[in-house]
Amino acid sequence: MEIVNFIVCDDIRKEIRNKHTLVGTYLDRLVFHVKDPSKEINFNIKLAFFITFNLNSDESKFKKMRFLASGDPIDDLIAEVVVDNVQEPSRTVVLPLTNAVLTIDKIGKINFSVTLFDKDDKIISEKKIKQSLEVLIEESK
Repeated sequence: MEIVNFIVCDDIRKEIRNKHTLVGTYLDRLVFHVKDPSKEINFNIKLAFFITFNLNSDESKFKKMRFLASGDPIDDLIAEVVVDNVQEPSRTVVLPLTNAVLTIDKIGKINFSVTLFDKDDKIISEKKIKQSLEVLIEESK
């Protein structure tokens, strides 16, 4: 599996002609502005993840994808998507995952991975996504 695109954003809107609009994209950090950075933090934030990947012939038979977000600032977020229409080998697959709510309670790095499963729930492929998201706190002025 080759991850072609991985974009973190606020929302994804499906458009006509198989297009997507990505709203509020994040590059490599998520910054929260607070009055007093020395106090404990606890934020709930809704994010969306736009993932495109290429599959080889074995991977094209996947029936379920598990997306995992993990790291110090959050409890693990696991999203599973059942897919039954991927048929062509080496096809690029687009999976927009929306409405994922992360509870962030400290600074640190969030890492992401994707796992593909076959119809018997056996792992076909696992891939750690190179891009991570750094959670930072800054004092608001």
